[in-house]
Amino acid sequence: MPHTSHPQHSIYPLGDAAGAGVVRVSLAGDWATGTPEAVQTAQGMMKNDPHFTIHLGDIYFVGDELSVQENCLGIDNPKTQYAPTLWPIGSRGSFALNGNHEMYANGRPYFQQFLPRLGVRTADGTSGQITSFFCLQNDHWRIIGLDTGYHSRGWPFIGLIKRPSCRLDSKLLAWLREIVCPQNNADKRGIILLSHHQYYTVFPDDHNYTKPAQQLKEFIDRPALWFWGHEHKLAGYDLWGPKELQVHGRCIGHGGMPVVPQRPPAGKRPPLLFYDNRYYKDGFNHNGYVSLEFLGPRMAARYFDTSGIIPGGSDHLLIEEQWKVDTEGAVVRESVRQICQDADFYGPAKWG
Repeated sequence: MPHTSHPQHSIYPLGDAAGAGVVRVSLAGDWATGTPEAVQTAQGMMKNDPHFTIHLGDIYFVGDELSVQENCLGIDNPKTQYAPTLWPIGSRGSFALNGNHEMYANGRPYFQQFLPRLGVRTADGTSGQITSFFCLQNDHWRIIGLDTGYHSRGWPFIGLIKRPSCRLDSKLLAWLREIVCPQNNADKRGIILLSHHQYYTVFPDDHNYTKPAQQLKEFIDRPALWFWGHEHKLAGYDLWGPKELQVHGRCIGHGGMPVVPQRPPAGKRPPLLFYDNRYYKDGFNHNGYVSLEFLGPRMAARYFDTSGIIPGGSDHLLIEEQWKVDTEGAVVRESVRQICQDADFYGPAKWG
């Protein structure tokens, strides 16, 4: 649907109940799997008392009606023996991006079943998320959710022959151009981008999806922070960009799918800042989520795994970053602190 279908043109206030003060946002990617780890991730996200929760896409396995019901809406599927899972909604609302797995079912259950349960909190429940893209904004920040899934459709084996570009749709570009207008030089708010597909990666088992970045260059002329999923891992990069747009890339596709161990390649670009390769169980690595806390022009990003999400347990914090918006609207990392000292957690101390 175009942005004109929404009375506020898919722009929402990034604020607490009073419209000011600290605002907390919890993010998870590739969460909708129905695994016990997905349940633990949802519990961990809510322990941070988020005002908003955001899913970065992929409802497994094919995003059909039963998958949405069982893995997002908590509705039991009598054809399986698995307990259904429920996506957590923040105190102010929740949003979800479109991924390639949603489009394996042509996106209809995602648009017709899941999005109507999301949006901002109202007296009667939630308003519904009208479009697959959105912007949460306040006086200092803009969180822009992008739909890279809409043009990623096709079954996985076809994608091995010809990979989709994951380009941004013309309706989304019109919304950016006419409503969001991040290219307005007078607007110096910091930009945080969200998408399902990665802009870049250092890992050889996937590749760069640069077409969206090429399209975004029309609107963004300064460093931004970009969270994505798709790759099932936790990884953070220094400021980089193969197609002119320079961003601090953060892969957080470890929300619910099993994470396959993979030693990071040495000396390759883009430059890794941190990467979690710790053993969890059954030959896989850890799952987790991210919590963002906004206060004025500053923001704290905290990266958690789910190892402490047990009755009476506490969250297991891995990395904490401090960010700010400078006078030109660039998003600048002020500091990064590595809490996890496990030998297989590759952090700033190891990279130097």
